[in-house]
Amino acid sequence: MNEIVGGPQLQGLRVLAGPRRHGSELRWLVADGDGTAVFAQLAAELAREPSVRARWVDDTERMMALDVPAHARPRAIGPQPDPRDPEAPPPWRMRPQPAGEPLDEWLQRHAPLPIDEALALVRAVAAAVAQVHARGAVLRDLQPRHVVWSAPDAMLVDIGLSRTEVLSSRTAASLLLEDSPYTAPECLRRTAVDRRADVYALGVLAYVALTGVAPWGELGAVMRPAGTPVPPSRHRDTLDRVVDAAVLAALADDPERRPGSVEAFVAALEAREPVSLERATITCQACGATVRREQRLCMACGKQAVSFTHTELDAPDVCALVLTKAAEDAAFSQRLRQVLATVGEGEPPALDFLIGDERMYSQRERQSRIRLPVRLFDRLSPQTAQALKRLFAEHGLATRVVPEQRLRRRSVVPASIMVGTVAIAIGLGMLGMTRALVPVVLLGIVLAAAVARYRRRRPRRPDPLMRLRRAPVALPASDPWVARLAATLSSSTAADVRQRVAELALAVQRLVDHRIEHHRERAEIELVTAPIDPLVQAIEREVSRIGTIDEELRALDEGQLVRALARSEARGEPAHEREAIVARLTRLRVLEDARAAGLGRLLDAGALIDRAVAMGLRIRDDAVEHDREVAAALRALEADG
Repeated sequence: MNEIVGGPQLQGLRVLAGPRRHGSELRWLVADGDGTAVFAQLAAELAREPSVRARWVDDTERMMALDVPAHARPRAIGPQPDPRDPEAPPPWRMRPQPAGEPLDEWLQRHAPLPIDEALALVRAVAAAVAQVHARGAVLRDLQPRHVVWSAPDAMLVDIGLSRTEVLSSRTAASLLLEDSPYTAPECLRRTAVDRRADVYALGVLAYVALTGVAPWGELGAVMRPAGTPVPPSRHRDTLDRVVDAAVLAALADDPERRPGSVEAFVAALEAREPVSLERATITCQACGATVRREQRLCMACGKQAVSFTHTELDAPDVCALVLTKAAEDAAFSQRLRQVLATVGEGEPPALDFLIGDERMYSQRERQSRIRLPVRLFDRLSPQTAQALKRLFAEHGLATRVVPEQRLRRRSVVPASIMVGTVAIAIGLGMLGMTRALVPVVLLGIVLAAAVARYRRRRPRRPDPLMRLRRAPVALPASDPWVARLAATLSSSTAADVRQRVAELALAVQRLVDHRIEHHRERAEIELVTAPIDPLVQAIEREVSRIGTIDEELRALDEGQLVRALARSEARGEPAHEREAIVARLTRLRVLEDARAAGLGRLLDAGALIDRAVAMGLRIRDDAVEHDREVAAALRALEADG
């Protein structure tokens, strides 16, 4: 097909190049009275399918409504009066062609770029994407071929059509027609994504611009391995740790570990704000959910995240937990390691046990392997020990609780002998029996030395395999702000919303603790953090709205709807039978857009809360700081002594 078919509205167009197939479209480069433009028309075989045609028109109308300076939005759509009419020629759109070159072609010739030029490129594309995010929209298909580059400016083109590609591909197992290295992992797991999917794509762009290669080569979200890619500095040793940390944070599998906005990513990339790739997390010992290490209350179940702790050494009825049986299979080791990692501090040691006849092992193995029974944890109260035993039993691990004798200092018995000897010597001196002093003193010294030697030669009780995890410092949620944030969550709250609210609750809790400790500066802290209350109100509203949207989204499965359309068309059912399905697909996209906008507002409110909390934490009481420094110095002196 070399001619443009669209009706009288297209008279006067002069074809400069084309047509070329791009996904679901045919595109021409044309000239009209306003300059150079791109004329794009839905492929004829797809235009005959009412569902695909309607989706393409819907997406194009969204592009036309996205009025941002960095977007070359379509300026016309047709054929009129109704481009959705299946009897009309294939629908088309026309957009201006910005000056410059497609970024994918430009990068093929120039990458890797000088570091300052690469940062300038990322900054320009991020500024364009930020304009889209400010309108509450998410690109979700940000790629260099959707950017026209004319240094120092970047223009977005042909965005927002990824969902049409899905529908036209008839592929229910994938959300994208092609597996792109720029696709965020969550785009393949769910249809409703937020702007952090675009942060991921921008991280890939930064990686390519700096190194000349994609993070996982040409492998996209479907085929690439899970986990963190090779740091950019491995490809280019002149890059520093700041760039590595920023890029790898943007490429995190979990959106919660990425910067919350493209602006935050650029700030981290340019070292204006620190970014941490790893956020220390622990497993809630009550429900198994993942929580931040400093978080005392689990936002998933509302219980203490760390429920097993050591008791005092001199407490009555101190117990230990002993593992009595072990197996050599990998499943046993995995179960044991999982439970130990949940309740223990740090990584579990190598779980190599002596099992069966010891003669089957070499002498080195007998010395290095763990003998059964082995003490897993000591210094436990009877209640904690029994609770741990039940936890291990739930995972098929045999343990028993054993009482421990109270530990005593090794010097207690020899010192007692010496004290007794001195007392006897004093008594003999008072009675005038001076001749007996020397043998009594010598006898006391000999007895004390013998007992000390015996105690040194006694085999020491082996140390336990691990220590229990220490409880976080943060206090339980008692402040009204924290309580209100926790009250927004329910069992049906989506994981991405739950994680973000939990992060904010922890940040506010730190401020509450700080305000209590520095109570003499309370008035100044409250003045600086006054915006937190209206921001918490905004978060409450957004969480409620997103919850309502999610409830409706649960009844709209895109894969099922696409398959239902395919079955209806294959059976030759009347068009009106499919209208309800098409309407539900349209509603799905509207809800996804609304959710992305709501989550964007939630992220923005959270960023403002983080900033207010940081300002509040900088206000300190000099007297409190002085007392803390003195206490630290005294502890250091005691340790040296």
